[in-house]
Amino acid sequence: MSRQHGETTTMKTLYIFLTRSGTLLSNLVYRLTGAQYTHISLAFDEDLSTLYSSTRKNGYTMFPAGPSREYLNRGVFLMRENIPCALYALEVTDEAYIRAKRRTQHIALSLVRNICITAFGRKS
Repeated sequence: MSRQHGETTTMKTLYIFLTRSGTLLSNLVYRLTGAQYTHISLAFDEDLSTLYSSTRKNGYTMFPAGPSREYLNRGVFLMRENIPCALYALEVTDEAYIRAKRRTQHIALSLVRNICITAFGRKS
């Protein structure tokens, strides 16, 4: 809880997860930038049960890429051991938390809608 202009504000936590996966693209970004981490994900729970980010849809090719959900027990996280990572907890107001979650869900739904349009064609 924090106080803002005499009002009590309830706080929630967003989790920012930084990684360097060791994939070809990750290694390229690492070599070009020297950045310790080459990928960022956002989670809404401390267990990191679902991570939201922009990633490649296929781990073996660079494209297509876009918004996606990631899971620690699948994909590149499961394929590689000892991935360098850092986890940051960011305290935000309830309002900011809800806004971030809605925006993330909107982006995820847009992705699903675009996949369906691509696969099944546009409605007339």
